Amino acid sequence: MYRWWIAYKYICSRFITVAALLAVTLSVTVLIIVVAVMEGFRSEMQDRIRGTTSDIVVESKMFLGLENPEEIRKSLEQVDGVESTAAFVQTFALYTSPSGRGTEDMLITAVDLDNETSSKELDAMLEAVPKEPRFDSRLPAGFEPYRARARKLFQAQPRTSRKLFSEKWLKKDLWEAQGVAPEHMRERFHWRTLLPPVVIGAESGLLPGSVIRLTSFTADGARPAEQEFLVAGYFKTGLYELDSKGIFMRLREANQYLELTDAGGNMKVSGIRVSVGPEHTGPQALPALKRKLEAELEKAEVLFVKTETWREARATLLNAVKAEKIIVSIILGVVILFAGFMIFIILTVQVVEKGRDIGVLQSIGATSTGVANLFFFAGTSICLSGLALGTLFGISFGMGINTFQRWIHLLTGLEVFPQDVYYLDHIPVKFRIEDLAFIIITTVVVSLLASLIPARRAAKKLPTEGLRYN
Repeated sequence: MYRWWIAYKYICSRFITVAALLAVTLSVTVLIIVVAVMEGFRSEMQDRIRGTTSDIVVESKMFLGLENPEEIRKSLEQVDGVESTAAFVQTFALYTSPSGRGTEDMLITAVDLDNETSSKELDAMLEAVPKEPRFDSRLPAGFEPYRARARKLFQAQPRTSRKLFSEKWLKKDLWEAQGVAPEHMRERFHWRTLLPPVVIGAESGLLPGSVIRLTSFTADGARPAEQEFLVAGYFKTGLYELDSKGIFMRLREANQYLELTDAGGNMKVSGIRVSVGPEHTGPQALPALKRKLEAELEKAEVLFVKTETWREARATLLNAVKAEKIIVSIILGVVILFAGFMIFIILTVQVVEKGRDIGVLQSIGATSTGVANLFFFAGTSICLSGLALGTLFGISFGMGINTFQRWIHLLTGLEVFPQDVYYLDHIPVKFRIEDLAFIIITTVVVSLLASLIPARRAAKKLPTEGLRYN
């Protein structure tokens, strides 16, 4: 017991021990927060990428170059493990604002909503649209009518693709949600209901009921394709790039717009999305099924296509995030080593300064092991206390990090987490037991090493050396 009391007195005798405690606390806190955010970013990106694409995608290497998609679909569905397939079209277009003053590039995705796979994917994006729109708090009071109108549209929008593209929504409910009077509907807005409908990202800044003009190229690439569309509603994926620049439309409207079907009745699409059974979604099973699909495509003599799993399609991004997490963890781990070095210096100095105390203790019966434990307890107490506080602060701050960044933005206007840079609308945080265990074990090992060397040195001191000059 006396060892703990003396170790406590040694710890409190100098302010530098408090600095060491703060160094350990801050280093553990920062490391936990950064690792949790990096892991959350990786996990969130992976989940959201997974939610915007199918398990496997067979895509033409040429612009809208996959011919006879129905025959290819039937051939792929014969492969064991494939649940369903769906043709899709994906291309870029220029969006022209209603005023005609500016243009912006948009990503068009056309899907067959009669296909269960495609309709389920779009339904999930529609379900993710919040009931309340998010507004910039700095907007002046004059925007209140716009806010009320947007809020009503968000709440009234159907959450399934079949209802969203139904005549009831496009010709009646959409305009009632905007507060358009029946007489104005006939005079000013009826022509909009005749336009082909599209769904846009929730971050696009356009309201449902708006008219947009899209310019792209026909399937043969010979002529520009230009047409006006009616914005029927919003979708949300959580990926800022897609939520701000994405457009979904039905395959039949895309067929007319891009002239996908030639004079001979042959249709061209970008590719085919393949959904597989749950037993084939693993990291090893999915590539194995992909190889079977490639063999089937080769057997069917389908040329100039590439087959990718959803992980392979975004492998560069996912691997970059994983590597960044490792590099940042190593860099911040040096801070823990620095804190351990501070503890080592403090204990080494105290061993020199407390030579008289060591001599007195040994002369009244303290063993060398007891003297070593005294300084060992002092060092480990500093490190373990800092570890406990750092773990508590790190987890607490990580859980409330989005609240803090919103307050910073509200008070200073500073965008801590720009959405257009990270493609996410919040700071993702995910605590893994493995990461926390690694941080805790590393800190404990560093503290043990930093405390053990000065303790062994104190244990080797002779009583006469401590009392001779004191």
